[in-house]
Amino acid sequence: MIDSTDPDIILGTETWLDGNVESTEFLPDRMGYKVARKDRPTDPHGGVLIAAKNEILMTDIKTYSSEMISATLSLDKGKKVLVAVFYRPPDKTDQLYLEGAKKDIADFCVSNKQAPKYIGGDFNLPDIDWCKSQITGHQYPLRVNEAFMEAATDNNLEQQVDFPTRKEATLDLILASHPSYKQRCKPLPAIGNSDHDIVLYDTTITSTPPKPKRRLIKLWKKANIESIKSCIAKFNAEVFGHVDALWNSLKQTIHKAIEDHVPQKLTQARTSHPWMDTSLRRLIKRK
Repeated sequence: MIDSTDPDIILGTETWLDGNVESTEFLPDRMGYKVARKDRPTDPHGGVLIAAKNEILMTDIKTYSSEMISATLSLDKGKKVLVAVFYRPPDKTDQLYLEGAKKDIADFCVSNKQAPKYIGGDFNLPDIDWCKSQITGHQYPLRVNEAFMEAATDNNLEQQVDFPTRKEATLDLILASHPSYKQRCKPLPAIGNSDHDIVLYDTTITSTPPKPKRRLIKLWKKANIESIKSCIAKFNAEVFGHVDALWNSLKQTIHKAIEDHVPQKLTQARTSHPWMDTSLRRLIKRK
């Protein structure tokens, strides 16, 4: 599924993972994702995760008292977008839990008031008709549905999923602070034994890969090998002494000789390929 859709961000709920399972076991390094997780410490039937492509800078990872984790993604010109994943277990209906969940959502939304924010996950709220903003069912107590509708309204979040994700119920939601950025939102078939469809959500937001760090390159083709040999030949370490002291002295001598007699340069801090010059970019735009 990941190979066919090539998502930039993956939000996962009910991961059923614990500390004995490495993230690379289900998202191998070859797929190019880094993962932030919140596993359940005891009962494994839960857990949430955020996975982002390696070229997307993901920082400020936070966990909350409820089953929720968030991260900040870097965009063009220093702009940010905040994403979070949330899971409400079906048996969590008490007032204490609901107040905590509302507080977690509010804390996430106020962390960066200007940045676009998205909360996705399995909220288990089949009673709410989000298109009409009405409570139409009675599977859960009224206080449960009202709490999450208030959380969305109070934090200026708009629910984006307008199709059922489990049988006839819309349980998997995306709450967005900037709904105008939405391009499409569609269901994908469930995988494995899951009885939930997957939500595919596209936005007009683009991310910026982090700039590569400048590396120091030694130009060995221009090195003065004879001078290096001369420096090493002048090394007059005591034959008798502690082996660590002798080794450190020899190592410093070699490093000093290389530094003095091998030219070096810094790589450019650019993200594009070296053959992508201005003329090629113009041709691509014309095409």
